[in-house]
Amino acid sequence: MRAMSGQSRINVASLKKTIIEATATGSGLSRRKLSLLASDGKNPDLVRDLLSRGQDRKVSIETAAGLARALGRELGDFLMGEVLVPAGPIRIKVVGEVEAGAWRENGEWDEDQIFEIEVTPSPFGATGRFGLRVVGFSMDKLFLPGTILDCFQVYGSDGLVPEPGDVVIVQRCRGDLIETTCKRLERLADGGYQLRAESTRPEFQDPIALGKPDGEYFGDDETRVIGIVNAAVTPVFRRGMN
Repeated sequence: MRAMSGQSRINVASLKKTIIEATATGSGLSRRKLSLLASDGKNPDLVRDLLSRGQDRKVSIETAAGLARALGRELGDFLMGEVLVPAGPIRIKVVGEVEAGAWRENGEWDEDQIFEIEVTPSPFGATGRFGLRVVGFSMDKLFLPGTILDCFQVYGSDGLVPEPGDVVIVQRCRGDLIETTCKRLERLADGGYQLRAESTRPEFQDPIALGKPDGEYFGDDETRVIGIVNAAVTPVFRRGMN
């Protein structure tokens, strides 16, 4: 995910300089190895692609955070502008359930069912941040039933925008029926987008086409991304996110 204009940006020049120095000949750290460390083994070309960009091209917070971690640095070392991050944990409301990887009728709870959990602070702030409880095994490569997903609302006051590779919360409206799911967002060669489950079970493997989003609306007439998963809170968390 990334922040829209007006939010703190990544100091791309500083990040590139640090990467070049850290992967210099004799350092013992290749650019491919750094890419794999920063992307949890998903993108061996991450560093190559980043270094080929112009200095004015945006780098997502998620990418910068992964590189900072792999380099033994703090994300704040590569942020431009003021970033106000709370010193300790903050609390968010868990407002419903989501079928991770499969469509589920809108699972928002009544007020007496909602509860709060503690989550770690973020440069994105706490506005528009919410929790959902996972139902089912259709994203079981990432998290198990009962896991609480810490999510950010997209296009909210913090201006967060989903990017390819994000795990997202998606809403589909069909008449009076509202369904939600959780899937990985992928970009296709033609510029369109699709959603993919990450499950060990074959019945959840087929991707769902989203079409091509514009700057204000992410999805087609019936299906849109409403949230970006920041982290999994509980129970045992498997892999794929921090």
